[in-house]
Amino acid sequence: MNFKKFLILFFLVANIIFALEISPLMYEQRIDADGGYREFVIKNSGDKTLRYKVSIYPGINHRDMSKWMEVSPKILNIKPGTEGILKVYAKAPNNIEPGEYSFILSLKMVDLPKLPGDIKTVDPVAKINFDFRLEYLGYAGNLSPDINLINPKLKENNDGTVNFSTKLKNNTEKRGIFYGVEIIGRQGLIHRIENRLSKKSETDISVNLDKLIKKSDITGVILRNYEDNKELQSLKLN
Repeated sequence: MNFKKFLILFFLVANIIFALEISPLMYEQRIDADGGYREFVIKNSGDKTLRYKVSIYPGINHRDMSKWMEVSPKILNIKPGTEGILKVYAKAPNNIEPGEYSFILSLKMVDLPKLPGDIKTVDPVAKINFDFRLEYLGYAGNLSPDINLINPKLKENNDGTVNFSTKLKNNTEKRGIFYGVEIIGRQGLIHRIENRLSKKSETDISVNLDKLIKKSDITGVILRNYEDNKELQSLKLN
């Protein structure tokens, strides 16, 4: 393959990869008891129709939950500038060991069927059939989140911007928590930090806010569990 053809293929591949957007970035549902359900939004921001074969595989870094899972639809067609909805459900036996479990969500590109009389040459990138694989976590057991903000504070930097900092500690037994830290002002949300904190661990958070934000604009901070978007902690600042 000459360099020109390589560049063409590279940009075709890049366009396909970056055209695919998946949200949310977590599953984080209880899989025993009544089971766990989540919908994923698959967005095609490119200029070509994308078709995926959807599969579930065993997780790599945690105990496997794939054998208890269902996904619908199995084939997903998404036109340019539109979204597709992927439904994922897990129902594990009630006697499984409490803790974290995982699965791999696979979105494998497949060729679009040709219409009668269509003699258009197949796009080279379609022949590659990329297989996008993402690992997601669920959990078993009544493991209510025990996660806290410790000593959240604001300070003004030398350049006039405002810094928010806090320690975040997860005391939850046997599972991590996908959290959101929301900095609140008089007009509502100012800034959001979201991530996953593994079981029995802690992290330091420090973020410089937009230069237009003044310390006096900030009224408080909220900690949320993004499993169900419930508020876990609310503290006043200033």
